[in-house]
Amino acid sequence: MSIIFSSNTGSSVEDAIVIIGAKNSMEGIASEYEYISDLYGERDVDWELIQQELHHEDEKHYDIMHLFIKDKDAVTMYFDITDFYNNWEGVDFNDLLE
Repeated sequence: MSIIFSSNTGSSVEDAIVIIGAKNSMEGIASEYEYISDLYGERDVDWELIQQELHHEDEKHYDIMHLFIKDKDAVTMYFDITDFYNNWEGVDFNDLLE
């Protein structure tokens, strides 16, 4: 199954971009960064992550990404990560240490 993003704008918790189909948290988090890069360009060239925070509300889980976009301004994007939140199945943590 491939990862699917809702058509929401991501401008608020109420309009968060829903990520569906990530097999675990590692894949889901990576898909957030890919989505942002598809939208704004290359990370650390066209955009920069200022802060990433986790937010819980009404039994849902959100990543809030505070970004600085080159030649623009600061942007905040909301992703609904409930589908894969805290799912580390199949992740080899030894690979993360290399």
